[in-house]
Amino acid sequence: MGEPLINGNYKWESATIQNLDSITVVWLTIQNSSNGTAFIRLNSTVPNRGEWSFNVGESPNWNTALAASWSGDQVNKFVSADIAKQFRQNGFQVVNTQLSRGYNN
Repeated sequence: MGEPLINGNYKWESATIQNLDSITVVWLTIQNSSNGTAFIRLNSTVPNRGEWSFNVGESPNWNTALAASWSGDQVNKFVSADIAKQFRQNGFQVVNTQLSRGYNN
């Protein structure tokens, strides 16, 4: 339908961490040779270790689909709608996954 769809689940394991805090946020770093780097925030539940997260896919506007930068659980800046559409058209790779602790005020 020409709209972005963000839908991602994850499962985690760690030898040193027993539980993730319920305010943990997962950020995917995506990259391609034409458009550089951007970030996708997964809006999934935080699962117990060894279990899968759950979410409902979301369809944001193109101008809020991909982050150019972030801190905590907040996007500092979004990539433009044109760049987000180019990521979709050109394809991309997930090159990194980062966890941050978000804060709901």
